[in-house]
Amino acid sequence: MKKILCPTDFSKTANKALEYAVLIARQSRGHLTLLHVVHLPIVDTSETALVASELLGEQLQDAEKRLAQLCRELEERHGANQGGQFTCDYIIKEALLTDITEHLTKTRGYDLIVMGTTGGGNALEELLI
Repeated sequence: MKKILCPTDFSKTANKALEYAVLIARQSRGHLTLLHVVHLPIVDTSETALVASELLGEQLQDAEKRLAQLCRELEERHGANQGGQFTCDYIIKEALLTDITEHLTKTRGYDLIVMGTTGGGNALEELLI
């Protein structure tokens, strides 16, 4: 696996998935990309659009800080981006997770997506995931 995509919402489950993604990236000496997706809010007036725009900006800034910190931690704890172990970067997008993962897989050639989910408690949903 040379290119691994790991979506994160910074939850405990996502962090567990990141641990597996790091393990795979290290063993394959591949590239790991962390992905955080901010969902665009649906707005109905110009007033709510302004509030939504401000909120979106804050979410993007927060995600940028958190992803940069995650990459620094991977560099310190696992040797990412140094010495040939594996490389790591991050992407922040405003989209739906399913749409952006499909797009990135097709256009940037990711071999594997490692993603954590807690499931919805629905046996069929958990089976499909």
